[in-house]
Amino acid sequence: MNNLNSRERTLLLLVLSFLPLGGLYYSWTTYQGMRSYRVEQILLAEEEKNRLHELSMTAMKELDRFDDAYNASSLPLSVADNTVSYQNFLSDLMLRNGLEAKTGSVKLDSVDYATTDRINKSVKEKAYDRIIISDTTATGSLDQLTNFLYDFYDLAMLHRIDSISVDLAAPDKEDETQLSIKFTVSAVILPSGPETKNWSEYLSGRLGKPRSAVNNLVVARNLFGPPNAAPKISSRASAEVEVGSNFSHRFTASDDNADDDLTFELVSSELDGFELAASDRGPTATLKGPRVTKAGRYRFNVRVSDNRLPLLTDEQVFTLTVAEPEPEVVREPAPPTPPRKYAPNTYITSLLQDRLGVATVVLNNRDKDELIHRNEGESFELDGKTWTVVKVDRRTVTLRVEDELLEFKIGSTLAEPQSTSKSVTTTESVSR
Repeated sequence: MNNLNSRERTLLLLVLSFLPLGGLYYSWTTYQGMRSYRVEQILLAEEEKNRLHELSMTAMKELDRFDDAYNASSLPLSVADNTVSYQNFLSDLMLRNGLEAKTGSVKLDSVDYATTDRINKSVKEKAYDRIIISDTTATGSLDQLTNFLYDFYDLAMLHRIDSISVDLAAPDKEDETQLSIKFTVSAVILPSGPETKNWSEYLSGRLGKPRSAVNNLVVARNLFGPPNAAPKISSRASAEVEVGSNFSHRFTASDDNADDDLTFELVSSELDGFELAASDRGPTATLKGPRVTKAGRYRFNVRVSDNRLPLLTDEQVFTLTVAEPEPEVVREPAPPTPPRKYAPNTYITSLLQDRLGVATVVLNNRDKDELIHRNEGESFELDGKTWTVVKVDRRTVTLRVEDELLEFKIGSTLAEPQSTSKSVTTTESVSR
């Protein structure tokens, strides 16, 4: 510092005096930032805690709802009273659907679960009582059986069919309409269920489909019906388009089983963006996609399947050939048709008009050395053709031959018309 002048010493003292203040300011701002971050984290943790609490409350409400639903679907609590009631219900349900039924033997089963009491001692508590009705038999048609199954599972009850076997009622008579059915049913009684003797039947809608749709699905899998016939894709297996074209192709299929529902599937495609859309009109589906921008041969593997057991399918490899457009062919114009030559040795010698105004043309046929006089509207035969005088004036004459109108001047031959035009089919009136 001895080498510094007074001004430099003053500046140095000022800087040194502000350094502690700067350190204090930096410490204060750092503390404030950490404090704000800490408060923010605490608030976020509180929000997460509230969210988890709401989720747990929702889960508890959902669990209570499931418990209420199961309890409501349980049979009434009295096992002794409801064993006979459930047997009667099962028999009545089969009779309502036209089945000739006979219920089998009844067995009661109690299922326990392990838990702990207040002093953490392992104990068993009853989970539920179960009624098992085995060897129940029935006779009826497949349609009657499917109706019974629909009603059975659509009821809001804790019951199920544990096992079922179906066979022809009279296989020796080859009667495929009557079936012999044997099954085992179990129903559950929950200890927490309602303590009531009232028997209620209400539909749950758990099947999610109307009766007709469910019955069709079952009937389509009739193992006692005729053998399942495989579907067959009947549409053509190839097509050709030019580069840049939009492309769509309709696949059609047939099946000897008229009631089968056919499903189309695009198994593989060598072009991106193509899809197979089913149609509401019969067993068809349409393959479509974006414009094809590159030439080549592309294959699509399409499969159709029915809905019977065993499920049968048919596949087709459809080939799309995309070709470059053919270059436009420049056609050379056809050479002009040379004019037709008529009677080169017949001359127009004179054009006359008498006192009455009748106009006449005189022609000299040098081949036959004869003169031809014709008035307007008159015809003559020459070179195997019919000629008609259309108009005669002082300098020219107009003749019609076939489909042409020819204009001549005096001294020219019939092979040298002054002008040519097409004649009209209607009658012309020529004014002079």
